[in-house]
Amino acid sequence: MTLIRSIIPNILVLFPCYSRQISTITPNSASQKVSGQVARQVSARRGALGLRQAELAELAGTSARFVYEVERGKPSLRLDKLVDLLDVLGLEIVLSRRG
Repeated sequence: MTLIRSIIPNILVLFPCYSRQISTITPNSASQKVSGQVARQVSARRGALGLRQAELAELAGTSARFVYEVERGKPSLRLDKLVDLLDVLGLEIVLSRRG
C-alpha cells in the first residue's frame, strides 16, 4: 500500500505532461517511473501468491499478454483491466493530494 500511495502524486503529474494530440502521446519519465513501480508490485504479489501469469490472467478475466505487459512496465494500459488485475491480487490504487 505504501508504494501505491507514493506513486499516485506522479500519476497526477502525467496528464499535463502529454501533448494535446492523442495520436502522438509518448511516455515521459514520470509515467515510466509509475509503470515500473506498478510492475514490481504486481510481479512481487503474484509471486507471493504462487500464481503463474496465465493463472492470474484467468482469475482477472484478462489475457496472459496483459499480465506480461503490466509486469514489463508498459506505460499505457487499460485502467479497467489493471483495476481487475489489482483486485485479484488484493491491491488497490489510492489517490491522495501531494504535499
